[in-house]
Amino acid sequence: MWVENPIEVTPAAASQVAKGAMHTLTRHLAIEFAKDNIRVNTIAPAVIDTPLYDQLMDKEKLQQLAGLHPLRKLGQLEDIIAWVLHLIGTGGNFVTGQTLFVDGGITAGSHA
Repeated sequence: MWVENPIEVTPAAASQVAKGAMHTLTRHLAIEFAKDNIRVNTIAPAVIDTPLYDQLMDKEKLQQLAGLHPLRKLGQLEDIIAWVLHLIGTGGNFVTGQTLFVDGGITAGSHA
């Protein structure tokens, strides 16, 4: 989530390099498969309230992460599902090679 807008409080250079590689791979695969009318896109979420976090932290600590997002809330699974449905539907017919940030505004910049 910090690949486009790194911040000091979450030093994560190695994982962000990997995410940057995924963004580049998305663009390259979009070009490679466009001739077959296959669209390739990536959804890049920020902190999404899913059961994954149940194993990592309690709900109170998870809610503190909402403050990282300029919208000051956690994303929900439904936020991701809505973009997937948009992309596989007619709304995504002319979209390929894109990384769609579903991130509560993190890539827009800092709210501090």
